[in-house]
Amino acid sequence: MESKNTLSPFWAEKYKRESKKSWDKFYKRNETRFFRDRHWLDREFDIYFGLPDKRPLTLLEVGCGVGNLVYPLLEVQPNLKVYCCDFSPRAIEFVEKHEHFNESSVVPFVCDITEDRLDQWVPDGGVDTLTAIFVLSALPREKQQDAICNLSSVLSPKGHLVFRDYCDGDFAQEKFQQSSDPSLIDERTFVRQDGTISYFFVEDELNHWMESAGLRLISLDRVSRTVDNRKRNLSMDRTFLQGVWEKCR
Repeated sequence: MESKNTLSPFWAEKYKRESKKSWDKFYKRNETRFFRDRHWLDREFDIYFGLPDKRPLTLLEVGCGVGNLVYPLLEVQPNLKVYCCDFSPRAIEFVEKHEHFNESSVVPFVCDITEDRLDQWVPDGGVDTLTAIFVLSALPREKQQDAICNLSSVLSPKGHLVFRDYCDGDFAQEKFQQSSDPSLIDERTFVRQDGTISYFFVEDELNHWMESAGLRLISLDRVSRTVDNRKRNLSMDRTFLQGVWEKCR
């Protein structure tokens, strides 16, 4: 039985087709004000940001937005060589305008990872650590496998893909399901009011996509957080998937 808030095929395809445009409008409207800097990444994944031979590590961040991960990470890991991309040209402009931007250590570029080969900008097989933090959920389900294969293609042998994103059962998913407005594309894909897409992952499916791209599972866990919104007097139970995979072929 079709849910009352399921989008018609016409609108579902329109939102998927215009996803890049919606994110560019998002950054035009919010500029650098929306997301907080991510200072937790080196704590959660510390061992994946250093190399045994002490040479500079090459990092690729996909879906970098305005640099909320790149610049906090460079504060604690200044020897990183960072490539970072987003499919919003406006987001990349903000990365380049950041007060700590240095073209010798940060290489930003516009890229749609579902269509554009990453090895046009990044050394093929030359990435030691790749971060995919709340980015793959912005893609339709049918484009996930191609995107992950693209990510895997630039990882070095034994390189690592670090992942955190939305998980099936998250509070935000429940809010979408309860909405009276049409927002559902499929069982776990929803459209926000600003036209951007949000996909909620499950473990088996995600790991299947990763393994099909030549990546071996190191760890995959559900991470739960209770977030309090004092302004709205609301407690939200957030659930994310957090994992690491290693390039094995």
